[in-house]
Amino acid sequence: MSVLVISYSRHDQPLVRAIVSLLKTALRNIEKAIYWDGDFEPGDPWFEQIREHIDAAPQLFVFWCWRSATSEQVRREFEYAFERHKRVVPVLLDSTPLSPELAPIHGIDLRSVVFHDEPIPKYEPIPIDGDPLWEEGTEIRRFRDVRMIRNKSHVIQQFSVYLD
Repeated sequence: MSVLVISYSRHDQPLVRAIVSLLKTALRNIEKAIYWDGDFEPGDPWFEQIREHIDAAPQLFVFWCWRSATSEQVRREFEYAFERHKRVVPVLLDSTPLSPELAPIHGIDLRSVVFHDEPIPKYEPIPIDGDPLWEEGTEIRRFRDVRMIRNKSHVIQQFSVYLD
């Protein structure tokens, strides 16, 4: 089963897809490290699928912003994780205050490293810091939405600490 299970508002799918793509590429040596709704099996009820993965994973990552703060489904998922005594990690996408249940939990702050609800520069260069992820021809290089992430190394580092 997955180690990183992700909950988010569907309105933020392009950004979350970019982060998931980045992490799956960076963590490609870890089989099924990440689970999100892009991995749902057709024909099975979606909430049963996410519950199964929450049950098997050590934690749930809640991508938090003004949209997820009003999402009944996001709340349903993190409440289910709390009921199962799972670690729930808020991932901050904007300055929306956390719900009372999430407020005391230290989370991952991506506010300064992702473009959330702001224009993405049309031709933002992808860094080539000698990191093999950025070499020409890699999967991540071809993924268009990755431009939504300002600091890719920071994102990878923030999530990789949860893989031990």
